[in-house]
Amino acid sequence: MKKLTIIFSLLLFSLNVSAQLEIRYIGNMGVLISGEESSVLIDGLHTEYNKEYYLFPPQSLVDTLTNSLGDFPPIIAIAVTHYHGDHLDGEQVSTFLDKNTQVLFFGSKQSTDLVEEAGSNNNDRIITIETKTYQKQTVRIGDISVTGFYMNHVNPNRHGNVQNVGYLIEMEGKKILHVGDSNWFEEAFTELNLQKENIDVAIFPYWMLLNHQKIIQLRTWINPKHIVATHLPPTGYEDYIKTIKTTYPKTTFLITLNQKVEIQN
Repeated sequence: MKKLTIIFSLLLFSLNVSAQLEIRYIGNMGVLISGEESSVLIDGLHTEYNKEYYLFPPQSLVDTLTNSLGDFPPIIAIAVTHYHGDHLDGEQVSTFLDKNTQVLFFGSKQSTDLVEEAGSNNNDRIITIETKTYQKQTVRIGDISVTGFYMNHVNPNRHGNVQNVGYLIEMEGKKILHVGDSNWFEEAFTELNLQKENIDVAIFPYWMLLNHQKIIQLRTWINPKHIVATHLPPTGYEDYIKTIKTTYPKTTFLITLNQKVEIQN
């Protein structure tokens, strides 16, 4: 499948910094974030789940990730936003952890339970993100930090019990926000104060960008330098893209497996 490469220029405030960051699309909301020496995978291990609505990574791509066969630095952490089948497959994560004995896994209690139920014997490398409050939990892995926090799941009338986790990845001097299946919940964004994080890239499900009246919330609550839209259906996404571009014309849309976004100075 043809790969699409898009290059953005982001301003760094430190002189003589040549760090480069790459975001690779793995399917649905799955992304592989890579720096010079290591990678973090978010929502990238899941199997076919209602393929009319969700783009999933084929087994060949999962094997490439699991066995480090691709052109990317070693994965040092796997993070999962929530336990729904279009974001997480417990057996795939368990297999990954068995084969990669230095990798940490991050997820809510619902997500970590699913991995453990799949037979994982790697509990010492499984980190549960608490979802009772909006408290941020940060783990440093070398020069990289992974911060997890509760982010309400969209459509609380139906999914109010889902423990959705947002992540802030800091790598190569840049910050990437991934909110999972969330929406513009005032309580969450007020408590998290993400606007103070100086976020370089925010990865949103497309529905958070459809309402042009929410541009005030985006600028006030997050104010990212660049926007990436995910969770688009495999086909029939053209109208969504057209609508979003009217308000956020510089948005990058992840629609093709292995699509790459390179973030440079």
